[in-house]
Amino acid sequence: MRLALTGRLMPLLRAGRARVVTLTSVAAPVGGIDWDDLQGERRYAPVRAYSSSKLANLLFALELDRRSTARGWHITSMAAHPGTTLTNLYASGPSLGRTRPAHHAVSGGPEELTVYRSARDDADAARLWEISETLTGVTYGGA
Repeated sequence: MRLALTGRLMPLLRAGRARVVTLTSVAAPVGGIDWDDLQGERRYAPVRAYSSSKLANLLFALELDRRSTARGWHITSMAAHPGTTLTNLYASGPSLGRTRPAHHAVSGGPEELTVYRSARDDADAARLWEISETLTGVTYGGA
């Protein structure tokens, strides 16, 4: 879990005034966070789980940046998504390209995007951070 890894590396990250880049996806706004079933134990759907995990990544990146700024950690946190590339997997979904020809397309260069509406709630980001600390046992208390 990115929160646990980042937390364990915190002394090195702070000493090096590091940049933490968290990958998200254009799928992030599709899912949402199911606060009553964060682990997907009651209801699991692969696409929803993927979307939720990418939204969680984005919430983590934004919350890390907020906490770093507020606490003087001198860590720059940012999120990025690689865009989309139309491959057999992307184009044909579960059939994994067995019956469709390949389609390859890559769109332009990098650009700055507006944060998805679903990731703009600071309270959700803080809530997910606290739950993640509890689940992983890694805390940033005195960091």
